[in-house]
Amino acid sequence: MRSRLRLWPAWAAVLLAGLATLAVPGVHVAVLGVACFALWLSSLGSVRMLASAPGLARLFPQRGWRLRLALVTPHLLMALLLGGLLAVGVLVVSGARVSALAPLAVVLVALAAAIRWTSIRTPDHSTGIVMTESGPVPLGAMLTAARGADLLVIGLAVVASLPPVVGLCAAMGGLAWSAAKG
Repeated sequence: MRSRLRLWPAWAAVLLAGLATLAVPGVHVAVLGVACFALWLSSLGSVRMLASAPGLARLFPQRGWRLRLALVTPHLLMALLLGGLLAVGVLVVSGARVSALAPLAVVLVALAAAIRWTSIRTPDHSTGIVMTESGPVPLGAMLTAARGADLLVIGLAVVASLPPVVGLCAAMGGLAWSAAKG
């Protein structure tokens, strides 16, 4: 509980970023998405621990997606609360000029990307090598580093370019997929 209480400045920053970026028409949702992504990364330590230490996961009676769902459910409830607060704030500030579903979709996309990022397994070094200016880098390590950020970029592009209802449906689908797949 203490770790969540120490995050109140991050929560306040996300609320301010959300109101500032979504209340003004034409401003991109990337600022809110990155702020929420950073917030969720700082609070999803339990998922990261179970992904990096599978022996610890064997201590729990549930396995796989059920265990991940149990760990992610409090964060999902916090995301719905944050998205609801941002939606109400956007409606109050903008006077219904902007759809209220967009902030909720952005918060859910950021949570899905953070779940995907924190459930990183060890890189597969048998995939090949890419030559860079600083030397050879295993392709598996590069793909592991991009995991999570890919879902954030694609999800924010969908939310920003398509109608808010479609963006919300895509965000919920991405969240379900990342919680189930890991």
